Amino acid sequence: MDLRFGKSLFLRLQLLLTAAIISLLIASYALFNAHAAVIVLKDTNLEIETVTQGLSFPTGMAFLNPNEILVLEKDEGKVLRVVNGNISNIPVLTLDVNHHKERGLLGIALPRKLVGSEGDGENVLKYVFLFYTESRYTGKGNEDCKKQECEERQFNNRLYRYEYRHNKLVNPKLLIDIPIYWNNRVYPSVYSEIIDGGSNWSSYPIREGVHQGGALVMNHENNLYLVTGDGGVCHTPDACYRSVHEGFLSDQTANKKGGSAPIGMGGVLGVTQEGKPVNKGILGYGPPLDFYYAYGVRNSFGIDFDPVTGKLWDTENGPHFGDEINLVEPGFNSGWAKIQGIWPLINYTELQENLTAKGYPSPSIVPLHKDLEDFGGKGRYSDPEFTWNASIGVTSIKFLDTDRLGNQYKNDLFVGDAIGRIYHFDLNENRTELDLDGPLSDKFANSDLELQDLIIGQGFDTITDMEVGPDGYLYVLSYPGKIFKISPKGGND
Repeated sequence: MDLRFGKSLFLRLQLLLTAAIISLLIASYALFNAHAAVIVLKDTNLEIETVTQGLSFPTGMAFLNPNEILVLEKDEGKVLRVVNGNISNIPVLTLDVNHHKERGLLGIALPRKLVGSEGDGENVLKYVFLFYTESRYTGKGNEDCKKQECEERQFNNRLYRYEYRHNKLVNPKLLIDIPIYWNNRVYPSVYSEIIDGGSNWSSYPIREGVHQGGALVMNHENNLYLVTGDGGVCHTPDACYRSVHEGFLSDQTANKKGGSAPIGMGGVLGVTQEGKPVNKGILGYGPPLDFYYAYGVRNSFGIDFDPVTGKLWDTENGPHFGDEINLVEPGFNSGWAKIQGIWPLINYTELQENLTAKGYPSPSIVPLHKDLEDFGGKGRYSDPEFTWNASIGVTSIKFLDTDRLGNQYKNDLFVGDAIGRIYHFDLNENRTELDLDGPLSDKFANSDLELQDLIIGQGFDTITDMEVGPDGYLYVLSYPGKIFKISPKGGND
């Protein structure tokens, strides 16, 4: 199996460009070029319509009805209504979010079947679920909060349930609270300096700003599933080593055998609408372990259920290699921080942020499956169903549970990335694997060239969400602030 990329100047330039784009997405969701991209669909029977534009760093969307979409703005902490393509001037909700790097307003979900409509009466409830990084410190400045007990809890990742009434989100109910603590074990000198008032805490990655995850989805029983990232930074060999041995990657859910107890990060959590575990005992008992459906996740921007089988699938970002698509069975272990893609982490220099080449650097594969945390035999590792050797920043994942784009796409899988591409996958007959052939029959892409048959659309800029609208068409949310609709030519209702 050849894991090496070509050495031509073209591919070198292409890899450098991809590296720059992915580092922006994975590190901080930084702003991409605002110039209009050329959007192309491979299927000439389909067309693209811009539904709206002018959103500020949108991360998620959900349909209230055929004419209304709720959209999240990551940094502003706003939930906005888009009505018939127009952005309402009055937010549905404005939150005080911590938006450093990948923190912020991150995930939204609505029950699959809403009860009533907005005009049905005062007592009609529509629940809306939000996941965001909530600011905890309310002082006027750093000088008002120098003590350790105040500094240590300035933000939490939290899942809330809201009631939707008269175009407002009201009556929040906290379902899950994930505290994010200072990593004073890893950065003791900087930690002491900040506590003594000498520096601004937000200037340092002491409490990690990346890998928050945040994508939400509901199954057919209207239970919530939330995917969270590991919460840590692992961009230099030294930082990775310290984090794995002493810090955020020393948790059991990051496959540190006998490590620290889980905190709610680095996995998939199953939650009822009342904030209870969906399936206690998959990995163990007691909060937050009894919420875990899967673990070993580095970071993810996509999660969805197969409409035919009800099975869960997700995407996962690698560092410079090993972006993944996974079938997530109960107790699934994705392998991080010992395996990414199909490759083991043998040397932390493989994770350096300033690498000029993408892809796994060694042609050898050393199985480390026996070295993983299994929670007393309850956790089970399995390889991804698809892996990109060189990371492309895989994002949203969506099953198209409709035939409105044509029978050839019904119940197929669509996946977005940070480069603005949409991939189309068929599934095998029993829907436990992707239907891949030719160079991709080994389940991973050695080069960008091998991906061309999978790419159905490109030019969307960074794709943060994809949803199937009530009309059955595919809607695409782009981080520069646009929503697109993909539909058959001449087939719009």
